[in-house]
Amino acid sequence: MSEDSFLFKDCINRKVIKELSLNIKSNYKYFDSNRFEKSILKDITPLSLTERLDKVTDFLYDFLPKKYEQSVSILLKSLPPELPNSSEQTEGSGAKTISTLNGMIMLSLTSFISRYGLEHFEQSTHALYEMTKRFSSEGAMRYFILQDQKKTMRLLLQWTDDKNMHVRRLCSETTRPRLPWAIQLKPFIKNPKPIFKILDQLYQDDEIYVRRSVANNLNDISKDNPELVINTLKKWMKKTKTLEMKWLTNHALRTLLKQGNSEALNLIGYSSNFKVKISNVEMPKARVKIGSKLNFEVNIHSLVNYDQDLMIDYIIHHQKANGSLTPKVFKWKKLKLKANENKSLKKDHSFKIITTRVYHPGDHQIQMQINGKQFKKFNFILTK
Repeated sequence: MSEDSFLFKDCINRKVIKELSLNIKSNYKYFDSNRFEKSILKDITPLSLTERLDKVTDFLYDFLPKKYEQSVSILLKSLPPELPNSSEQTEGSGAKTISTLNGMIMLSLTSFISRYGLEHFEQSTHALYEMTKRFSSEGAMRYFILQDQKKTMRLLLQWTDDKNMHVRRLCSETTRPRLPWAIQLKPFIKNPKPIFKILDQLYQDDEIYVRRSVANNLNDISKDNPELVINTLKKWMKKTKTLEMKWLTNHALRTLLKQGNSEALNLIGYSSNFKVKISNVEMPKARVKIGSKLNFEVNIHSLVNYDQDLMIDYIIHHQKANGSLTPKVFKWKKLKLKANENKSLKKDHSFKIITTRVYHPGDHQIQMQINGKQFKKFNFILTK
C-alpha cells in the first residue's frame, strides 16, 4: 500500500483481524477463529473506520463467552506487548506505521469494555489500564466518568503517579472536555475545575508525551473557560520557569492566541500596547484560482524608539455556500521589530484542494492581526 493511498480505515485489515483472532484462540480454545475472521471481513471494504471498529466489537461479543468477567479475562490474556514507556520511542509511531494489535484495532477492545462493562467498575477500569499501555483507551474511559464522576476521577488521580507514561497520559486525555472523535464531557465543559486536580500532578511530568496532553486539555478548557486556564498557567509559571513550561504555555494557549486574547498574549510576552503603522495588503493578483496561491505583501513600520515583540497572523475570510464570510486565523510568524524599523513581509497562502475544507468561488477578504489586534480588510476573488 502506497503512502498516498493510505486511509485510516485500512488499519483494520485482514492481517490485524487474523492476529487478533489467533491471540484470542490461544487463550480460549472454544473461539471459532475462522468464522470470526470471515464474519468481520465480509463486505468490509466500503465501511468507514468507525464502522469497521464497531463491527469488530459486535463480533467479539458474539464469539466470546456471554459472562462479561470471563470475556474480559480472555481479552486481557490476548493483548499484545506493551508500547515503549518513553516519548522518544512512542511519538511519531502514527497509524500509517501500525499494522499490528498495538494499533487502532485496540479501540474495538476498549469499546467492548465501555459498552458492556459499566456495571463492573473495578474489572473494567483495570482492563482499560492495561489496554492503554498498548493503545490509548481514553475514549472508553470517558463513559465511566459520565456514569460515576467522583469514583472515576479518584481513580485517575491515583494513576497520575503511575510508572507508565501511557497511564499518566490517559489521566489527562480522558478528562479533556472536548476530546476530538470522542463523546464530549459536558459536565466538564460547564465546570472544568475537577480536572485541575489531575493536571496539577502532570504539568511537570518528565515525558513530553504527557505534558502535550496537559496542554491539549488546557486548550480544550480555554474554549469555554479562558480565564481559568490563564490563571492556572500564571500559577504554574510562578512555580517553574523552565523551557518545558514555556512550551506548555504556548501550546495550551494556541486557541486564545489565534483569537487575539490580550491576557493570553501578555502571558507569553506580547503586549497589546504595541505601536506600529501597517501598510495596505498588496496582492499582485486580486483574482486567485482554487488550487493555486494567493501572494501578498505587507509593510510594518515601528513608531517607537525601542524594540517590540510582535506575533503576526493573518485572517482569511472564506465565502460559505450561502454567500456569507467566515474568518479563519492563520499563524504567520513571531517578529522582534527593532526601534523605528521598517519591515516588509511576503507570504504565499495556498488554496490547494484538501479534504478538510471546501472552497466556494466568490468574494473573499484578507486581514492582518498583530498581537491580537485586527487591521483593515482587503478584498480578493476566488475563482474556479
